[in-house]
Amino acid sequence: MIEVEIRGPLTDTKKAELLAKLLALPGASHKTQVRIFIDYSGSPVGRTRDVRVRCTNGVSEFMVKLGMYGAEDERQEFGVKVGEHKFDQCVGVMHALGYDEGFLCEWHSDIVTLDGIDFVLKSTPNFPEWGLIEADIEVESEADIPNAREKLKALFISHGIQPHTEESFMRYVVGLEEHVFPKFKYAEYAPGYFAKTYGI
Repeated sequence: MIEVEIRGPLTDTKKAELLAKLLALPGASHKTQVRIFIDYSGSPVGRTRDVRVRCTNGVSEFMVKLGMYGAEDERQEFGVKVGEHKFDQCVGVMHALGYDEGFLCEWHSDIVTLDGIDFVLKSTPNFPEWGLIEADIEVESEADIPNAREKLKALFISHGIQPHTEESFMRYVVGLEEHVFPKFKYAEYAPGYFAKTYGI
């Protein structure tokens, strides 16, 4: 299976409105997610490999994604779960592998699954205008990708969301790195920081 995903801008106000609308639809299921991660991947422009340590709802893991990163993408994901309260150990492993700098990111998400599509409504604390919506669907072959992408775009537009273009998404990601997510530097890292600060 291939995962097809598109993205668009989402303010906290629009997130609340859209979440209520989606949950009112028959068959919708809902879960919440808090994800904290360090993105060691470098510049987003032209990126074909993501390297991250992340913690999702308390469970830490190593994550690598292969494929072009952008407003619309189809990527392979490889993850290894480590367990709870292991984030600082993961940071140490990344240091041993030569990864010492990245961006420290925090997303609070509502995930609504409807008709085989996952809508991920993301916000980050204290920055209500910098949210993001992602929608993804799985297809069986590359030939199915264009139709799936157009279906997702049509759903965005029907809910009043303009899908990101590659240009607008790159501006958005660069803006996150400049204004929202702090730079992580292992040289300034104190052992046990994430356990003490985030309980992970």
